[in-house]
Amino acid sequence: MASAYGGPTSSLNGSGPVAHETEARQLRRKAETLLRAGGATPENAFSLALDSFFAGRGAPESDKALVKAYAVELQQRESVDVAYTAALDAYLNGAAAFRAQRGAPGPPGTPPPKVGSIDASSLMTRAERPAMNSPMASNRRRAQPADQAELQQAAQPDVSMGEEVDEDEDDESAGDFDPYLFMKHLPPKSAACREGWDAAHPRLPPNQTRKPVTLVLDLDETLVHSQMEPRTDADFVFDVQLCGVTSTVYVKARPRMAEFLDYASERFEVVIFTASHRAYAETLLDKIDPRRTRIQHRLYRDACATVDGLYLKDLDVLGRDLSKVAIVDNTPYVFGFQPDNAIPIESWYDDPQDRELDDLQPLLDRMRDARDVRPLLVEAFGMRRRIEDADDSMLQEGWVAS
Repeated sequence: MASAYGGPTSSLNGSGPVAHETEARQLRRKAETLLRAGGATPENAFSLALDSFFAGRGAPESDKALVKAYAVELQQRESVDVAYTAALDAYLNGAAAFRAQRGAPGPPGTPPPKVGSIDASSLMTRAERPAMNSPMASNRRRAQPADQAELQQAAQPDVSMGEEVDEDEDDESAGDFDPYLFMKHLPPKSAACREGWDAAHPRLPPNQTRKPVTLVLDLDETLVHSQMEPRTDADFVFDVQLCGVTSTVYVKARPRMAEFLDYASERFEVVIFTASHRAYAETLLDKIDPRRTRIQHRLYRDACATVDGLYLKDLDVLGRDLSKVAIVDNTPYVFGFQPDNAIPIESWYDDPQDRELDDLQPLLDRMRDARDVRPLLVEAFGMRRRIEDADDSMLQEGWVAS
């Protein structure tokens, strides 16, 4: 989904182009992730995004406080996103010069300057929920306090500064975050998955179909593309309430989606596994499959594991024999715990000529009768090899978690 940010400025007087475009873009993405979680004002979201940036960098706490104080000052004449990206850019242009011009910190033990409530608990009092893909939109409505645990999770430092990638920046941003390097250095599953969410405590009932293979499908940018901006050619239009705010969602189905779901439901146990909010995804799936004849089960964000603020889809929560499970998703890192079960697919936004879903069918036909689907998928996609070949030198370049 596209963002609606203005062009940031960088110098100490708030004018001029941003020199550190990558960091500015990542800061905005992280803020947008927090806003999508609900319960955050734009200022709180950018403040927490700045916390994420400074986490683990070894910079003095006073530096962060000076950057935030400068951002607050810039907001007298700039929008929130411009103010924070400009303040961060001015700091990155030269920390020593920034400290000297903005004022050196006081003696040891002196508290940093106050710039308003910035911790996660402050997001629970009164907040605004903007449109999902337009964090700085002006037509916002009051929201109810969001779930504290979800907001705290969303505020954690992460690799990509947010899981959403603007469609116009998809290729450009690939250099910011290597999903295969991320998977190469995943922590043990016990550190990422909630207790009791595993094959011994499955989230799904036993397979009641006569179809031995389970096909797990992602939703956004795999089967559909959703947005808040009105579009006249939407296949589905519905209202969804998140954190007390009602928004209208416009959804376009990927070409041949309906035919693909008919094909899949005849041959496989079909499970939708999405990292999206339940309120949105469940409403959409009720539109796609109102009689629940195509899709046997649905899993949402609360069934995902989390690592550095990113959602991973641990297939153990299905309670199925993994030799009989394959997952189709456009986001590679979600496969991190079971890369041999992965079927990566290109992200889809609006190409009417796309035929990716049809192109999957020859492989899926072979998979139906396989004793173990994993050798077929390893041969076709080699995800584990890509992970093993990921370049560890990227760990030295920042913004990548080790």
